[in-house]
Amino acid sequence: MPLVLLDGKADLLRLVIEWLAFRDRQALSSVNRYTTRSELRQLVFAQSVLRLPPLRSAGVVSPPKSRSGKKPRAKKSNSDDSLNEFSSDDEAVWRAYYASTFLQKLNPQMVPFIQKVHVPLSMAKRLLQMLRFVLNLQKVSFWNDVAVPPSSSSAKPKVKQITVMDIGYVSGLASVSVLDLSAIKAVHDFDAIEAMTNLQTLDLSQSDISDIECLASLRKLKVLNLRSTHVSDLSCLVQLQTLTWLDLSDTRVQDFSPLRFLQLVEYLDLSRNWVQDFVPLRFLTALRTLKLCNSGSLGPLELVLNAPNLEACHMHNTMLADLFFLAGVPQLKYLDIRRIHVVDLSPLGLLQHLETLRIDDSKLTSDFGSNDLRQENARWASGLKQLKRLEILQTSADIHDEQEFAYALPVDGSILLHFPALQSLETPALVNYDVMYPAMGTLRELELHHWTSDDLRQLALDSKVGNLKTLRLALPASHEAVDLSPLDAFESLQSLELVDVLFEDLSPLASLVHLEKLDLSLKSRSKRQLARKYQREQDFAFLEALGKLQSLTLNGRVDFKETRVLSNLSQLTRLSLSGSKVTSLSPLARLTELEHLNVASTPIESIEELEPLAWLQQIWIPERVNCSVLHESAAFPRLRAVWHRDEFNCLWNNHKAPFEGKKAEIIL
Repeated sequence: MPLVLLDGKADLLRLVIEWLAFRDRQALSSVNRYTTRSELRQLVFAQSVLRLPPLRSAGVVSPPKSRSGKKPRAKKSNSDDSLNEFSSDDEAVWRAYYASTFLQKLNPQMVPFIQKVHVPLSMAKRLLQMLRFVLNLQKVSFWNDVAVPPSSSSAKPKVKQITVMDIGYVSGLASVSVLDLSAIKAVHDFDAIEAMTNLQTLDLSQSDISDIECLASLRKLKVLNLRSTHVSDLSCLVQLQTLTWLDLSDTRVQDFSPLRFLQLVEYLDLSRNWVQDFVPLRFLTALRTLKLCNSGSLGPLELVLNAPNLEACHMHNTMLADLFFLAGVPQLKYLDIRRIHVVDLSPLGLLQHLETLRIDDSKLTSDFGSNDLRQENARWASGLKQLKRLEILQTSADIHDEQEFAYALPVDGSILLHFPALQSLETPALVNYDVMYPAMGTLRELELHHWTSDDLRQLALDSKVGNLKTLRLALPASHEAVDLSPLDAFESLQSLELVDVLFEDLSPLASLVHLEKLDLSLKSRSKRQLARKYQREQDFAFLEALGKLQSLTLNGRVDFKETRVLSNLSQLTRLSLSGSKVTSLSPLARLTELEHLNVASTPIESIEELEPLAWLQQIWIPERVNCSVLHESAAFPRLRAVWHRDEFNCLWNNHKAPFEGKKAEIIL
């Protein structure tokens, strides 16, 4: 994080400044109740985001009055210049905003400290003209602040995407080194970017840019993002010899030969492209991260690499001829080769420094009782002495079709015998759990897919299962209720996730007194329907015994209604009850450490009973609930977001969508 010190301030303030910068980076991007008076706050402001408020008139934002008191001249409305309109109501909003927020303190002495600006698209033209006086401006990005009314009274409002940006207004910002245009769909006068010769980072992702010849003049450019654009010709990149980071994923490029001249590129993403060959990649000796996921081709592709410093290689769902390219990447630490359709995995044994491996079960499920197959897998697995994380993707079942779970084939886990440093494992159910027991001495995280109650009982047989700190049980193999009594053996667990799991008795969880994170969500609609079918309320009294719990997620638990069982969780900082059946928030008064609270899609009618929570930062509540009590800064001094919907923060619009009403108010 960049840090500017005024007048040679002592370095002992550095830690304080960085902490305040982190807090204000969150607060200053929304309505802020603090002012920027001291030099220390000015330092923090230099690292923060200047974000202007949206107005309720549909898509209309106007600038404030000038210092002379003269009202800016209004332009007549037309289809091309609608964003330049303003009204007296709009002006009132600006007046209230400047009178009530930190921008009141934005005096000329502070302007030199502004380094980063987040520009609302609705007033980009005017604001960019003003920013020419900000001499130390380094980064400019944009955000969409325009909402349009729904087509009917029952429909939800939508955020209208502003799709046009004239680069001519940005090109005058000569000092800018970072430019983010990823929020812009259509870019006009793009050739004007040639004047921004100080640019080091340029993000054009998801725009309709097709011709990038003008980028050839940006000789200082180090980071270029062209993801999801219409670019098809890369010839101009030959001039950008300083590039170290390049994203060309999901483009129309078919000829990647110009890449061979980019000798300094360390990060390269060519995912989701139609590829004829990977020949240019053999010349990129500085590569540290390479992504070639979901690449289309006429047949298996041959890959040759000469990148001695390559540390991460992502090949998911790309058809490769073989894995012999691994001989040219001796320092590889991360490798993803799921669904690459390669039969011979023996080159994996060359990766003595590999720490993370992601593979599929194609070589672990077919004829898993064969000794020949086990010996073949043992040869490459025995070379991975430094492997710390292993993920096995199940290809024998469709994880999106719940009817297929019961037919998922278990995998042969004999390769686990060869990983003495294994700390994290994600795998489908195993044929035999005896092979996992030796790894339990070092294993700290385990995620099991397509599992049954019997799998859980087999795991609990090993005495070293008590060493596990994190256990995630997802995608159970059936809709039947699971017996949780084997969890008594997992005495040291700090994090437990039982997603889409139905159970008869939750009391065994009371023995997990070291839990800090617990997730019992029901994400599957069919599982929620079954929970309703039982027509009985689950007993969540076990929560009273989990005094160390810091994060609790019960999303979709239609069988959870009583919040009084949460009153003893004094260390809880995150609580998510979205989609549950809670009706009262009064028991949460004792949760004084709470920072994030989600009670969206619940039957609660009011939050008046919610006691002051000094540390609460964000809250999600049903749209019908009045949120005025949350606007009291004395009761909720750190609250920065009240969400009824993702698009609208009620601290901006007083519980009304931007298009509702003629008069605008801002509650601070």
